[in-house]
Amino acid sequence: MGTQDVVFQTKDSAQNFNQIEILEDGALKTGLGTAAPATYNSWTPVMTRAGGSGTAVFTMATNGQVGRYFRIGNIVWINAHIIIDSVASAQSDDTVTVTGLPIAASDDTNYKQGLTCTGLSNVNGPTDMNLQAYVIPTSTSAIQLTYSADDGNEVVAASDNFDKGSPDAAFMISGFYFTDA
Repeated sequence: MGTQDVVFQTKDSAQNFNQIEILEDGALKTGLGTAAPATYNSWTPVMTRAGGSGTAVFTMATNGQVGRYFRIGNIVWINAHIIIDSVASAQSDDTVTVTGLPIAASDDTNYKQGLTCTGLSNVNGPTDMNLQAYVIPTSTSAIQLTYSADDGNEVVAASDNFDKGSPDAAFMISGFYFTDA
C-alpha cells in the first residue's frame, strides 16, 4: 500500500474483512484484482443523420454539444447535453444518432446498452413522447435515439422530430456502457 492510497474496509457477518483501495494512480484494488485507473474528461456528442432519403443537417446551438465522461476499468459513465438550433432538410425517415462516444463501446451484436434521456424540450412527436437511447449493438461509437409510438412500438427518432424551430430542441443523455478498450 502506497502512502497516498485510500482504503475502505468492511466486515461481513462471518467477521471477514472486505477491502477496497483507491491507489495513488487512481486504480481500484479489491480482493478480485486491480482495475485500470479512473479517467474523467470531456467529449463532444454529435447529432448525425444516419439513414433515410433526406439530407438533414443539424446546426447546434452555442454550447449545444457538451459531454463529460468518467471511466473506471471497463465501465464508462457518460452525460451529454445537446441543444439543436435548427435542422435543414429534415425528413420523417431520416434516422438520427449521436456519435463520438469518448471510448469505444463493447461490440456486442446481441445486446443493447441502454442509456437514459432526460430534459426533453421542444421536440416533435407524440404528446407523451419518451425519448430513449442505447449504444447501437453493431457500432462501438454511436447512440441510437428512439421513442415509443402511441401504439407502443419502438420508433427510431427522425430528423424532423428535432426541427421545431424556436425555442431550440434540447435533451440530455446519461448512463453507462461497457468497453473492451
